[in-house]
Amino acid sequence: MLALVGGAIAIGFAPIFVRWSEVGLNATAFWRLALALPALWLLSRRTGSQPLVPVNGRGLLAVAGLCFALDLIFWHASIALTSVANATLLANLTPIFVVLFYWLVMRQRPTLRFSAGAALALAGAAGLALGSRPPAGNPGGNVLLGDLYGVITALAYAGYLLAAERARTTGNALQVTLASTAVAMLITGAVALYFGENFWPASGSGWAVLLGLALLVHVIGQGGIIWALGQLPASLSSVVILIQPVVAAGLGWLWLGEGLGLLDALCATLVLTGVLIARRQ
Repeated sequence: MLALVGGAIAIGFAPIFVRWSEVGLNATAFWRLALALPALWLLSRRTGSQPLVPVNGRGLLAVAGLCFALDLIFWHASIALTSVANATLLANLTPIFVVLFYWLVMRQRPTLRFSAGAALALAGAAGLALGSRPPAGNPGGNVLLGDLYGVITALAYAGYLLAAERARTTGNALQVTLASTAVAMLITGAVALYFGENFWPASGSGWAVLLGLALLVHVIGQGGIIWALGQLPASLSSVVILIQPVVAAGLGWLWLGEGLGLLDALCATLVLTGVLIARRQ
């Protein structure tokens, strides 16, 4: 639980780094993954973990990497078009898709307590997004399209969580993180090259932003969440991760001037209350 919560907080810094990045949106995703790979490799060697997973788990890791690449591609596009709070909150509609998958495909009906906690958390997340406006750096941003990209992000991330959870039955957390990161890196790099994006930061601070994305957000944040998936069900994990938009909204207010009012604070409280109720389940 501590790894899951800590990972969610670390990932809350991601949209701030994306806004500060000096390279293209998909190139930013590529560097997040490429700079994280050496650290993940060293961690796997230090812990004695084999970097490769068994053959029967590689298909799941390819799916996880594809879903994670789509998650980053659409999330970064959403961050560019709408507010940090809106982009992050809509991306965290993941629990709806996760629970729907378990219900419709696995025939596992959610319990009343879990459903109540998830509904409360999602209601708070929706309320927090109601007052969102186009980002200050892009006042003409298409908020509706950005919101749509946020919903697609949630669907892609649900696929990632489910595939990663299943892959954890054949490999450990570092193996899953390392392999899915490598697959997603290749996909986001190819997309960035296809669209002719600026690939290289122009300053030392630009590289520092990318390193922050790689080490804080991906290695610590994403790695902690993947490790937690081996201990907790994805349906619970996807609700606890709703801490992330609260962190992102707070940082957006502090560093980007995207204000938070009384309603925002009340909605954030609803999110955390819903997480606590789901945690008890």
